[in-house]
Amino acid sequence: MKSIGFNNFRRFKEMKPIEFGGVNMFVGGNNAGKSTVVKGMLLLFDFLKNSRTSFNENPKFRFDGPDSHDVNIDTFRRALCWDTDEKEITFTSVVDDFEIEVCIYSPKEAGKEDVAYADVKYFKVYDRESNINLDFQFTESNDNYGVTVTTPKRSYKIKHQKDFWSDSLPDVVSYISGLTNPYYGSYGIVDKNDDESRNDLMKSYDSQLHDIKDRFMKAISKIQIEYIYSHDAGQRILYNKKDENDYVSKSIHEFYNQRITSKSPIGKDFVCKWLLKFCDVSDYRITNIQGEAYQFELKKDGKWVNLADMGRGAIQIVTLLVRIASIIKKYDRDNSLRSIMDTPQVPIVLVEEPEQNMHPSWQSILTEMFYDVYNSYGVRFIIETHSEYLVRKSQVLVREEIGENKFSIENNPFNVYFFDSKEGPYKMIYRENGRFSNEFKTSFYKEASNLAFKLF
Repeated sequence: MKSIGFNNFRRFKEMKPIEFGGVNMFVGGNNAGKSTVVKGMLLLFDFLKNSRTSFNENPKFRFDGPDSHDVNIDTFRRALCWDTDEKEITFTSVVDDFEIEVCIYSPKEAGKEDVAYADVKYFKVYDRESNINLDFQFTESNDNYGVTVTTPKRSYKIKHQKDFWSDSLPDVVSYISGLTNPYYGSYGIVDKNDDESRNDLMKSYDSQLHDIKDRFMKAISKIQIEYIYSHDAGQRILYNKKDENDYVSKSIHEFYNQRITSKSPIGKDFVCKWLLKFCDVSDYRITNIQGEAYQFELKKDGKWVNLADMGRGAIQIVTLLVRIASIIKKYDRDNSLRSIMDTPQVPIVLVEEPEQNMHPSWQSILTEMFYDVYNSYGVRFIIETHSEYLVRKSQVLVREEIGENKFSIENNPFNVYFFDSKEGPYKMIYRENGRFSNEFKTSFYKEASNLAFKLF
């Protein structure tokens, strides 16, 4: 995934596409829209990756899908921008070579804006590699109803046929498949003109359309989004494996089942490495208590100490490390089972306020850790934060890494977006010396200097 943008979604009437790198930070004041971008990503990719179209129906955009995690939007009414008179929401994204646009609107049935879905007005897929654009329209009153395939030479218009579709493919892939095989998709030949149009299209572009379908499916299937949301760092002696409401317990349970011990590669090279850096801890161990709960201990100064006795900051660090380690192990295992011909899955980890309960020096180290995971394991991060220390440490790393020729300013993996409550998000531009070319607007990033000036 290279970018995302949308219109009329939540607090944004228009949010121009923002581009992503390896380690991305969303910063800014409260209620500025940082969480809105995360929610939009989760909803869009849930739609692109899952199949839920009922027989003989146009596709639906769900707000309660399996990959939407804890979006907590639930209905079209709550998703729609509260400062617009329009009744449509548009999402845009770039994934590999594909530019994607999805437009949804209020369900047709009167008074059903509070249901957990919206109708899809259209979706468009433009393939940069072949320069072919696919425009799928689902509003029957629209003259463009059907699909328009625009190639470098001409356009082909084909009407809908709902008798054929595939519930084994994601909705968008199913519709693309229908262009090449009328018995394996959601488009078919309706009348003589469509017959001629389809035949002309197949004669010239059959192999390219098959290629688009295959590459598009690989592009969206390899993107996996994981969400580490803000949570309480409860100080417990034992973590109940059945406590679904406690994020720390759930994280330790998954980590234990992954068999990531301190002697395993991920445990030694990642968890222990960063426990030492954060907490001056040399080892860890988990004890399963009668199959009901876990005791998590850390080795500090040669003695085993219960995690609960290390304080909330340490609990926050441990929870973050075990969650990331579980994600690394999960995708390392899944990719090793895939055919070498398949495209490996690439996780994008959304992290909400990782700096909770942490001293400023630990917050600074967080940036080093995220960068190290990206370099070592290919895991990308989108971090929603209120910490100036995370951002400032990224500037130091940019200056150091450019100085050591590890990357150039052109392929700098760090992206910082400042969310202004009035103007929306804009990208901070790094210089080679680590400083930004532009400035943060009025926010808590100036609060410390403002108070110091006032005191002076």
